[in-house]
Order: sequence, then structure tokens, then C-alpha cells
Amino acid sequence: MLKNNTENKHPEVKNIYEVLEGINLGLIKKGKFIQALKELLLLSVDHMENPKLWLMVGLVYTRISFWKPAIEALETSLHFDPNDNQTKQVLSLALFSVGRKEEACKLIDQVCSKKSANGAQWMLRAYLHAHT
Repeated sequence: MLKNNTENKHPEVKNIYEVLEGINLGLIKKGKFIQALKELLLLSVDHMENPKLWLMVGLVYTRISFWKPAIEALETSLHFDPNDNQTKQVLSLALFSVGRKEEACKLIDQVCSKKSANGAQWMLRAYLHAHT
């Protein structure tokens, strides 16, 4: 599980979900991944147990193909919300990318066993199984 950065703190946040959405729209969607990571990791000081924050950290790391830190962040997210299928989906891709293919397939199979599984999750499942 990742640890937060206690040296620097993000300014007081009243609504973490609004801040996360702002980082998503203002930085991530514009390709400013390093700046987004800095903001997210600063937020982790006061919001260490927020699974959506760690999911976003993991997503940013996957966008820049930093697979090991992505896996750590996504596993941290699942620690706080073990039933989140979006996190499991992204984690399965990260695991696959570092050669942990069987683990990746088991995880995406769990996601697709739910009625709520979407088309992207089924497509990822097909890809992972076809390349294992």
C-alpha cells in the first residue's frame, strides 16, 4: 500500500470529489500527467483513505506506462474499496503489462462475472485471455 507524503500538504479541501474532478478535467484530460500526480499525491496527505484518489493516481501512472507505481496505487484503492470494478479493470491491465497475466485474467474475470460489467470490461477480458 502506498504511503502519503506528509511533508507537503494540499490546501484545505472542502469537497474532495470536486477537487478530483477538477484535476481530471483541468490536468489529466489535457495530458498534464506529472502535474496531476503532484496534485493527487499532495491530496493524499489528508485523504489517504479515499479510494477514488488512489484510483486516479493509478490511472495517471497507467497513462504514462509506470506500471509498478500504478499497481501500488490501484491496490491501495482496492484496500479501501475492495468491490470497485473500475479499479479492478485498470489493475488487471497494469498486472498484465508487467507479465502477471494469470492474475490479470482472474481479476478481469471477477469483474465480468458481475451483471454490471460493461462493454469495455468485456473487451479487455477478451484481449487479456487472447494474449495469455
